[in-house]
This record gives sequence, structure tokens and C-alpha cells, in this order.
Amino acid sequence: TGVGAAESSDVLARSGATQEFVVAPRSSHEVVLRAHAGQHLVYHWMTYQQDVGFSMSLRPDVPSHASTTVLVPHVRATAHAGDLPVPGEGEVVLLWDNSFSWRNPKTIVCATALVDGARPPAHDT
Repeated sequence: TGVGAAESSDVLARSGATQEFVVAPRSSHEVVLRAHAGQHLVYHWMTYQQDVGFSMSLRPDVPSHASTTVLVPHVRATAHAGDLPVPGEGEVVLLWDNSFSWRNPKTIVCATALVDGARPPAHDT
């Protein structure tokens, strides 16, 4: 059933998949990750200033056979973290929405890792 908070931090620290980007006023930004059933997406993001809209969904490989699955419903926040099972094959879309802001860009720092199975790989102590 996923990984704990300490394990999530460790997975993100080892993944090297951290990025920083700016979401301009009245716009949005997507990060798309190729995922497989049985994986978990471990993620954490934060803004340097003010809140931004955030949601996450899974676009299946075969759109005619399945619809988009909402993994995280739209929220407005300054930070968000999680460990979610990927329910099928497809693209996981992380979406930051700043369309409500007329003047303020939002700088986002985001770390993501796709982990096979229910637990991250063990590490030496």
C-alpha cells in the first residue's frame, strides 16, 4: 500500500527527478510521466509564493477503451505530497493551474519518482 513518509523522502532523494519551473499568470503547466500498472508515483512539490491549482490524472494508453482517471482532484495549495498507486498503463499528468491569477507567476519545485511494486527498493544502512 505505498511507502511511508521517510521512505518517500528517501525515494525522492535517490531519484534525481527534481525540476523547477514557472507557471505564468493565466496559464497552466503539465508534467507527463510514462507509468505502468503496479507502480507507485511518489511526489512532492511546493511553491515559493502563494497558492496554485493542482490536479493529477492518468491518461490510459487506449483512450477508446477507458477514460481518464482522476488521481488527485483539483486543489489550491502551496505544497502537496503523496504516494499513489498507478491504476493502469498510460501517462500520469501532473497539472498546475494558475489561470485564476492575473498578475502573479508561481515558481514550482517538484520531485517525482515512479517505484515498481508496493515498496521502494531496500537500501544499505
